[in-house]
Amino acid sequence: MSKYKFFENLGIKFLSIVIAVIIWLFVVLENQPEVGFLVPINFSNIPKELVLIKKNPYDVEIRVRGAQHIISNLTSRQLEVDIDFTNAQAGETSFFLSDKNVSLPRGISVVKIMPSQVKAVLEPIVERLIPLEPVVLGVPAEGYLVKDVKVFPETIKVRGAKIKVEELTSARTTSLSISG
Repeated sequence: MSKYKFFENLGIKFLSIVIAVIIWLFVVLENQPEVGFLVPINFSNIPKELVLIKKNPYDVEIRVRGAQHIISNLTSRQLEVDIDFTNAQAGETSFFLSDKNVSLPRGISVVKIMPSQVKAVLEPIVERLIPLEPVVLGVPAEGYLVKDVKVFPETIKVRGAKIKVEELTSARTTSLSISG
């Protein structure tokens, strides 16, 4: 009969094990502090024909939880938020951040990311020739007159975000003083 004593009061024994596990989890999780860090966003794999011209926000706050001995030594430099632009297209794009965007040391978990959405604007890169204008400062010495100022080359090639390059009407040289 002692052989079957193990199976006596099986429900109470099972309930005791469940309660012990719950208490153990409570103690373990209670000892995991939560802290917040301000982390810059890294935009990776931007296609070569595009350039990032606007991002909002620049940083996100990440709240993390983990074992006391790991959390106490954690710095924001150990955390990284990455947004992958591999398949991005020109225009405004919104990204919803999750723990998949965050690189964390082992034993740390993400509790919250604020804000949870990031907006970015990508523009195509273009090239264009624009005129080069000389900048002349001062007044020539008495008896002298500046008749004409020429620059060589007369135009320069600029390369950048389409919206910015199209705004350009000319570029200026560094200033040249003709005083005296």
